[in-house]
Amino acid sequence: MIKVSTQVLRTALDRVAKAVPNKALIPVTDAVMFIPEGDDMTIYTTDSNIFARTYVVCETEEPVPFGVDFHKLHSIISKFSTDEEVNLLINSKKVIVKGKGKRYSLPYYNPKEAIECPDINGDEIRVGIGDFLGACDSIKGLIDIRQDLRPALSAFNIISKSDRLTLFATDSFSMGKCFIESKGEPCVFLVSPRVISCMDPKEKGILSIFQDETRIMFRTVNLDVISVKPQHKMPPLIEKLFDGAEKERCIELDHAELQSAIARLSAFIGKDGYAIIKFDIKESLLLTSKDMMGDSIGEESINIVHNFGENNSFHLNGAHLLMILSNLKCGKLKIYIPEDTSPVRIMSDEVEDKEFLSARVIA
Repeated sequence: MIKVSTQVLRTALDRVAKAVPNKALIPVTDAVMFIPEGDDMTIYTTDSNIFARTYVVCETEEPVPFGVDFHKLHSIISKFSTDEEVNLLINSKKVIVKGKGKRYSLPYYNPKEAIECPDINGDEIRVGIGDFLGACDSIKGLIDIRQDLRPALSAFNIISKSDRLTLFATDSFSMGKCFIESKGEPCVFLVSPRVISCMDPKEKGILSIFQDETRIMFRTVNLDVISVKPQHKMPPLIEKLFDGAEKERCIELDHAELQSAIARLSAFIGKDGYAIIKFDIKESLLLTSKDMMGDSIGEESINIVHNFGENNSFHLNGAHLLMILSNLKCGKLKIYIPEDTSPVRIMSDEVEDKEFLSARVIA
């Protein structure tokens, strides 16, 4: 028998919920596994690629590992008041869930048939969990989750060097980079957005990252999230393309003014979301919105400061530009335009830990 607080068990189930698949293709992946050892109990779920694991304090008599259907148990526990205790008993291949005046029976999952949750031993990288999840949130709009055959475009690309972690995401047309302080060994790896979604954005403290040749683990005070590590790198052609963006010619302008102008022009963007914004650099910046057929939709003029001659122009994707501006929320913007056709670099003086690149559109 296992005795545990309802509130403790409910919180633990909520922590590991996001690793449970919506539709289990492998029967055992709809289970939550319990591994009691003394006064501690490990609780984990998995979809076979991602594991979410947490730990609780409990009272045990003759501890026996077991599993039950996650959704059914979660529904049952929600019927208990938070100030009472739950008793879990294994009885003739059934799991009995008992409380004050309540008794439920669930099918027993044999832990020997379950997918074992792995442990990861390797070099550690340490970052602030709030900084890490905030950085992921600010560039997740650039991830193309449809790119199953090109993992680098459907995941966060992470580079650890000395005391800085660089996260970037790209759909091959635009790229967002974030920089956060870290401690640990140099490494490069990919992480899917679903792994990040398993972590609690409200949690505070340190996030430890461990990896071996095939898996990666993110550890907080209350949760371990373990995932198969994609064995792919950024496609060389894309990496070369974005490495070519240099800080040479520059225009400076007000963030709010540009964002408002792009929003007004984007009001005419069709359902495909691919209006092209032409930047004409003259005494002021003339923005012209075009549809995919090249027809002009609208014009806006913005005051700018620049360090090169007039009559220069380039084109950017309007939808990508709006996403970028939403993550550089205030102050003066600087847009660096290389002399060749490399992507433009967009930065803000008031947001030092982010920069974005956007490939030019041929129009």
